[in-house]
Amino acid sequence: MHPLWVAICGGGKLKERDAVQQKFEMQATAIEVIGTCDNSTYPLKHKTRHTMEYTRQYLHLRSRTNAFGALLRIRHAATVGFHKFFTEEGFLNVQTPVLTSNDCEGAGDLFKVTPDDESLSETTEGSEGFFDKDAYLTVSGQLHLEIVCWQFHGRVYTFNPAFRAENSRSRRHLAEFSMVEAELPFTRDITDLTKCMESMLRTVTDEVYTQSNDDVQLFNDRIAKGHRDTVENCINQPFLIISYAEAINILQNSKESWEFEPKVAAVDLLVPGVGELIGAASGNIACIY
Repeated sequence: MHPLWVAICGGGKLKERDAVQQKFEMQATAIEVIGTCDNSTYPLKHKTRHTMEYTRQYLHLRSRTNAFGALLRIRHAATVGFHKFFTEEGFLNVQTPVLTSNDCEGAGDLFKVTPDDESLSETTEGSEGFFDKDAYLTVSGQLHLEIVCWQFHGRVYTFNPAFRAENSRSRRHLAEFSMVEAELPFTRDITDLTKCMESMLRTVTDEVYTQSNDDVQLFNDRIAKGHRDTVENCINQPFLIISYAEAINILQNSKESWEFEPKVAAVDLLVPGVGELIGAASGNIACIY
């Protein structure tokens, strides 16, 4: 009897079963152990449901757990869903730079990039450091997308990492995250954006449920109970869209005191339990050569 977590190479016949939980089984004719494991020191224990906090101590091993493996597959399915949607809608994928000299958001919440070797940053004649100018981790690829959109005169999108140096440790603020950004030229009004947002979210959710249904159910049963019902309730009915005037009326009738900025053609998608999931705006752009 070999210990758990060993790596094996096996051969045999794959047989179909009538069981609900396991539809197939391998009837092995040969098994070779190609990697052993000392169970006395291995941190992941058999039939033990380790917490996320515990497995985070072992980043190189946690993908072997059911929960983290399911998370990776769900994330993969969502990524495929985004690319599938934008490709079918005629968008061009643009890989925008991660290292950049611009601050798209203008909020001063950037990570500055410098070489680990200080000698590489020493200024020389006609130079201002390693990049000749200050360089940062990108907060958004919007500026690069707009330029390509103007010249390409077509729909473009990017799905790249973004970085924010916000002084916040809340669950709503991340130092690093993946962000989808898109530019749609020649839109008629804000409804073109809301339709695109709604269609994208439905496509991605459908892709996740189709490709990783068992993984979604695992999370629903073990980690985020009831969340699947919440998602399905949102996806299986029309999105509620309220106008700027209706939103202002709701705020004015609340107990809070508000000051309202001038009206703009912008929209946010708010999700229960999460908050803002998507933000979009329409604008008139004039190219200057």
